[in-house]
Amino acid sequence: MTRAKSAVKSIEITRAVRSTQIKGLKIKKKQAIGLLDGDLVTAGDKTTDVLNQVLAKLNLDEAEVITIYQGADTKPAEAEKVSSTIREQHPQLQVEVVNGGQPHYHYIVSVE
Repeated sequence: MTRAKSAVKSIEITRAVRSTQIKGLKIKKKQAIGLLDGDLVTAGDKTTDVLNQVLAKLNLDEAEVITIYQGADTKPAEAEKVSSTIREQHPQLQVEVVNGGQPHYHYIVSVE
């Protein structure tokens, strides 16, 4: 079970509540930030760009399934565009989009 858990990666895309500098990243208030397994790894102006930056840090050739939970403030068309891009770049992956409706995270993504 521990090995299976370690094989699952989680990504969260949200917005910074204040300006700060953490782990060498300069982050502005309301800027999109990306977390990988709970660790802040990137920041940017667009949530989709930040999500792609976090995904680029993973070896998706070893993954099988990506589930994208779109937040309450994320438009379904945007989430579908993200999933289409992933499918084009990694046709071996099964990509699912779920309306999670979470209030503070634009995306929560599991990579298995």
